[in-house]
Amino acid sequence: MGKKVLIAGGGAGGMTAATQIKRQNPDIEVTLFESGSYVSWAGCPTPYYIAGLVGEMSVVHFDAEYFKNDRGIDVYTHTPVELIDFKRKIVSVNGEKIKGEFPYDQLILSLGAKAVVPPIPGLRSDDGKLNEGIFILRDAENAFNIKEYIDKRKVKNALIIGSGFIGLEMAEALTHLGISVTVVEMADGILPMLGTDEQRKKILKSLEANKVALRLGTTVKEIVCCPDGVEAAILSDGTSVPMEFLLVSIGVRPNLSLLEKSGFHAPDGKLIVNENLETGIPDVYALGDMVWTRNLLTGKPVYAPFGDVADKQGLALGGIIAGSPLQFRGVIGSAATSIFEWQIAVTGLNYQAALDNGFDAEKVNVKSLHRIMGFEDTVPGLVNVVYEKNTHRVLGASIVSQSAAAQFIDQFAIAITWGLTLDQLFDVDYAYSPKTSVVWNPILAAYRKALNR
Repeated sequence: MGKKVLIAGGGAGGMTAATQIKRQNPDIEVTLFESGSYVSWAGCPTPYYIAGLVGEMSVVHFDAEYFKNDRGIDVYTHTPVELIDFKRKIVSVNGEKIKGEFPYDQLILSLGAKAVVPPIPGLRSDDGKLNEGIFILRDAENAFNIKEYIDKRKVKNALIIGSGFIGLEMAEALTHLGISVTVVEMADGILPMLGTDEQRKKILKSLEANKVALRLGTTVKEIVCCPDGVEAAILSDGTSVPMEFLLVSIGVRPNLSLLEKSGFHAPDGKLIVNENLETGIPDVYALGDMVWTRNLLTGKPVYAPFGDVADKQGLALGGIIAGSPLQFRGVIGSAATSIFEWQIAVTGLNYQAALDNGFDAEKVNVKSLHRIMGFEDTVPGLVNVVYEKNTHRVLGASIVSQSAAAQFIDQFAIAITWGLTLDQLFDVDYAYSPKTSVVWNPILAAYRKALNR
């Protein structure tokens, strides 16, 4: 009999780890407990599912039976892990089909994050639950509930608190459904990770053109409810915004409640894992949105709650437990989205962050195309590149364009990860075709401008 691996949490990281373990070593007994209804769900496509642009299969790829029959993994949904005894190496579960104590040789925690919900009057009912018509968007179940509510209630007006990636993606999704959208943001601007105000202005103009009302430097002071649900929001400037739907999207925090209940308290609320995804508790590993990892540029701990990061951590951890010499070194902060006609992609440090972390940084701004002018709908993109003055080592980049933003940012991400300079990137023999690319792509355009400073 092989060793026993228990996994708490069936999201991206946990399910990937379980699958990789069984692929590499089928003799290992893998059991996964998930408190919710779904496993192997994807959070990133949820706004597009709500908009009706993709189907349910894009959100939930496989069910528990698939993993049992096809992968040999015992998966139990509606089965939360309630307590861990680290000394005895036992977890206690209380599920619909199984209850009791289960021993482990190794334990993987993939419990994700909790949405940050501010204490706004009217947001919650007396029992602590969100009032009718008020939602967060953290998982597949949230997405299905939102879509059902919007369709059933024929929502015409929506309010979104927060203008991060999810908030703006949902603004586009709801606009696509013909819903009037207001976004409330307490900061004076949007998307601080972008390198230039000119890039942000492109997004602001697009939001305005698509009739998304953006209220910057504003907060929600009170939610007005009626027997049928939410009715209006009172803002800090005294105005009232009518609505039938409210999404709270101001960020997340690691879900450490099980660890704390079991007697382990992470310093400063940060569960920092090493390259082997070890927590410091013997034979207990963690990954995904509940952990802090390492920033490869600064060497400092960083919180990176992204699905693709969790997937990579799951692949590495599955290999580690199965006996392969894999590691997860860390992240550099790559991310991408699209808001209406504009694609947004970032990686590494922006200029101010580079200075704050002690780099002798310089920056260049260039306009670049994804193919030559003359083709229909060819619009220049805006590129910002941050690099070290003396060495030309790439430190960061951001791109706002109507095509290929993520593809170009990935090239910068490779350079940052392996410490390459703009000079070394100039030596690369890039492919060129007038219909699909340009001679002076964003990397070469940035190098040329840096060279001529």
